[in-house]
Amino acid sequence: MTTQTLSKLPVDPREAAFGVQVGDPLIVDVDGHGSGWAIIAVYSDAFDLYRDGRDLHAVPHHLVYQVR
Repeated sequence: MTTQTLSKLPVDPREAAFGVQVGDPLIVDVDGHGSGWAIIAVYSDAFDLYRDGRDLHAVPHHLVYQVR
């Protein structure tokens, strides 16, 4: 039996600005807030995120990641 280790990968703000495809938000995890957040705005040092009717504003880049 093999064990797969998942890695927390930082989100590149340039990638997040364009999403997976143009118009598709990038879905990420956030330390302290769980997974499934969509990046809706990108700033030089932070992201705005949305999930299930709730917004997180100005989340620092280092708290946002993708698990692969």
